[in-house]
Amino acid sequence: SYTVAANEGPERAGNITISVAGGNSIVVKVSQTAKPAEGTITDVVTVALFNLGSGYSDFSGVSVTSDAVYAGNAMKNGANIQMRCSDSDEDPSGIITTESGGKVKTISVKWASTTAEGRTLNIYGSNTPYASAGDLYSDSVTPIATIVKGEGKPVSVEIDADYSYIGFRSNSRTMYLEQIEIVWDTVE
Repeated sequence: SYTVAANEGPERAGNITISVAGGNSIVVKVSQTAKPAEGTITDVVTVALFNLGSGYSDFSGVSVTSDAVYAGNAMKNGANIQMRCSDSDEDPSGIITTESGGKVKTISVKWASTTAEGRTLNIYGSNTPYASAGDLYSDSVTPIATIVKGEGKPVSVEIDADYSYIGFRSNSRTMYLEQIEIVWDTVE
């Protein structure tokens, strides 16, 4: 008997000889490839994950596939996430991570058709957890990337630096998003 746990451990190969009645034997070749050195997990963030009503409200403790935990302030607009740019008399709107899913590698956005051309999603990165969407409005933070809605404009960006926490907010005015896809590199 030769037992190998599900793709754990180093690459290896060998033969198993099985003796059967009558003096015959069968040789079975077995092998195991090494477990991949790199792994990624993708979170697809949609409005269905948040307990949002028809007005802007806070949410927290939202998990998808990775170990990341999402929180923030947004509004449900049909099947879309609605975010605005904060001003002095409104609660800061945006989505943050309070727990990490690994290192952020790629961000992709699926814009709702109702979002005006030129609207910009600011993407922020940090190596300390965000406390609230208000953290994205500090004068000391700068976006690490942006995605602009427009014909022919890219809808995804690769993040070259190592960030364990991510945040999103509108650069200005209201936007509607069908989904935000975050690819986390889970290798430590």
